[in-house]
Amino acid sequence: MRKESLKKELKKQQKIIDELTEELIASNKGMIALTLELEQTQENYQNIFKNSILGIYQSTGGNRYKIANPNMAKILGYDTPNELIKSIYNIDSQIYGDSNNRDNFKKLIKKNGFVSDFESKIYDKDGNKKWILENTRLLKNQEGQFIGYEGIVQDITVKKKMERKVILFNNRLEILNKIIKLGNDAENLNYFSEKLVDIVLNLMNITGGALYLNDEEERVANIFYHKGLPSEFIETVKCISYDSMPYRIVLVEGNAIFTENNKEFEPELSKKWKNSALAIIPITTAGKIIGALNVINSENHTFTKEERTILQAIGKEVGSVILRLIMEEGLEILIEKRTKELKESEEKYRFLLENLPVGIVVHDADTSVISCNKKAEELLELTYDQMVGKKTIDKEWNFIKEDHTIIPQEEYPANLILSSKKPLKDYIGGIVSPKNDYVKWILVNGYSNIDEKGVIKNIVTTNIDITKLKNIEQELKILMEDLKRSNAELEQFAYVASHDLQEPLRMVASFTQLLQRRYKDKLDNDANDFINYAADGAIRMQGLINDLLLYSRVGTRGKPFKATDMNVILESVKIDLSTLITESNAEVTCDPLPVIIADDSQMTQLFQNLISNAIKFNTSEIPMVHITGEVKENSWEFSVKDNGIGIDSQYFDRIFIIFQRLHKKDEYGGTGIGLAVCKKIVQRHGGKIWVESEKDKGSTFYFSIPKKKFNSYN
Repeated sequence: MRKESLKKELKKQQKIIDELTEELIASNKGMIALTLELEQTQENYQNIFKNSILGIYQSTGGNRYKIANPNMAKILGYDTPNELIKSIYNIDSQIYGDSNNRDNFKKLIKKNGFVSDFESKIYDKDGNKKWILENTRLLKNQEGQFIGYEGIVQDITVKKKMERKVILFNNRLEILNKIIKLGNDAENLNYFSEKLVDIVLNLMNITGGALYLNDEEERVANIFYHKGLPSEFIETVKCISYDSMPYRIVLVEGNAIFTENNKEFEPELSKKWKNSALAIIPITTAGKIIGALNVINSENHTFTKEERTILQAIGKEVGSVILRLIMEEGLEILIEKRTKELKESEEKYRFLLENLPVGIVVHDADTSVISCNKKAEELLELTYDQMVGKKTIDKEWNFIKEDHTIIPQEEYPANLILSSKKPLKDYIGGIVSPKNDYVKWILVNGYSNIDEKGVIKNIVTTNIDITKLKNIEQELKILMEDLKRSNAELEQFAYVASHDLQEPLRMVASFTQLLQRRYKDKLDNDANDFINYAADGAIRMQGLINDLLLYSRVGTRGKPFKATDMNVILESVKIDLSTLITESNAEVTCDPLPVIIADDSQMTQLFQNLISNAIKFNTSEIPMVHITGEVKENSWEFSVKDNGIGIDSQYFDRIFIIFQRLHKKDEYGGTGIGLAVCKKIVQRHGGKIWVESEKDKGSTFYFSIPKKKFNSYN
């Protein structure tokens, strides 16, 4: 009878074991599925971050990069984000080339909490000057204290160079147009020479100049007109010979000369007028050299490529005019030749205008369109005939702001230039297509041509299509907001999931342990093994969940930062680990440690994990652990050195990943989360953690904590 009762009881207990085992298996499957889902989501956002065509970064309050994507590193000339983060210890002094511009950036972002489309000049790793467009927001902790910036950066160096080319092209066009007009209006050589030199000196910011005319019979060139030159210069070079060097290069061979120091030409003169830069340009017409234009600067100067091009163009442009004014005979031939040259010149600049990748529109003083190039027709989706003669107030134009509200007519680009008489820089507006209501975003720059009386003659605007850039910026903004929200939700979900799993696992562990105590040695060996497996699995699962809960709380349950004496922290940790230290016969020593600004409870946890690992992964008879702390310029740097089993360099990064183990659980206990928690604690403080080690030769774990003046960092 008793035997039957015992069998029934055993069957009943077996059924309970089976049900508990099934529940445990189901819990494990759910946990695995959750982990895979979290990993996939994280991978998707990481791919977006890594593959963005824009630079994305986050900096610390200590003026260092905390996070950067590959393109951010590329913009700044670094091979990897890690190299960038390690190399830049002061963003302002190492990256930004204009302190006033950087100060303006900080004032704006402090005032508004963000900056949009802010242009900055920077220098990359190799010292190359670049231009970037920044969209950045201020980061604050839960107490409202500044902890850094995060933003999106676009390399606009090519765009800036293009704008510079357009400006230089317009400057060249303005100078040549003035000279062409002067040549058409001039009635005598004296008037033409005076005005010609004035134009060159004023528009090119040159100190002095002189016009030489050739005397072929005497084989010399004589000064005809000069301005802004000292008397010593006039007396020294008022007459130059065809056969003297280097003037022969200009007057006989027809090649221009540019020098940064005039002592190559006139050594005696250079003693009185030092550091002067001189240029001599042949004046030619129809292949004939009729004189030379001499310009000189009294200060350090290097003639740029654009200045050289303009001066040589002037030399070719004025030759026919001078020859016409010198020679009374053959006037019709000279006029015909001049007309042909003007036509060729106009065709040349029209060709350049039409082939520029920038839309150019020329407005009259009343803002009506005078002309435009093909690119402008393409951008504005209007033909030349549809635009010419139309004012900006006519219905063909439909501008909107970046918030899609209608731009008032008085704020149209040409009207803004007309009312202010100042250049327009980086005006962004949307143009609604008259065909399908599609919005095209245009970057507009412009200026006005003003005569001697201050009256606007015409207005020139340049237009660049930035629609793709605006769309990408909007998409990235949405993605960044989604990523931030998703990360917060995932962290909260991990915490809730871990917390809610505790109760069923606690019940599984309690019942399996009860089975162990009550029926140990009363069942066969297989049953005992099954119960042990279930109990061990439940206990390990509880450990994993507890560690996951601990990991999730690092960033959400931290205490405010305060002055923390690391010597006191270490003594507290040694007391907590006294049993482990005594049983392992370990020795834990340290140098004097600094007082830092940190979360004292997390510093305790950090030291506990690093010291216990140093003792656990150690096969020496006397495990040795030594802790140091140094004060650096912008941070505190600590090290925990041991004489343990060491780590192969290929695992340096892997050991800081959550639940990553290098050993089997029966070799060394633990869940593999300790170093991941250490990394998260250090990151919360804005620092970094790394290891130096060789297998069988011990390890040294380093971590740095930036110097901060605020109370918390979350």
